[in-house]
Amino acid sequence: MAYFSTRKIGQMKFGPNRGHKNLQIVEALPISVGQYIYIVRVGSDYHLMTMTKEQINYCIKLDESKLDLNEIEPQFDKYLKKFIKEKQE
Repeated sequence: MAYFSTRKIGQMKFGPNRGHKNLQIVEALPISVGQYIYIVRVGSDYHLMTMTKEQINYCIKLDESKLDLNEIEPQFDKYLKKFIKEKQE
C-alpha cells in the first residue's frame, strides 16, 4: 500500500505533465540556498528563468533545437524496490 501511495505522489509531483497542458517546469537547478534556475515550457516555447523566495526573473527564450529534452528516468522507483527487497530478505 505504501509503495503505491508513494509512487502516485511521485507521479503527481514529478510526472511529465503534472496535470498542466500549457505550462511545465522542464528542469530545475539549485544555484544556492533558495535560488534556482528553471527551464519552463509555456505552450510550445521554452524559457529560462531564475527564482528566489522574493522574486522571479525572466532571462531568455531558449532555442528548442539546442535543448536535450530526453526525460531522465526517475531513480526513486529503483531505490524503493531495492529497499523493499532488502526488507523482505
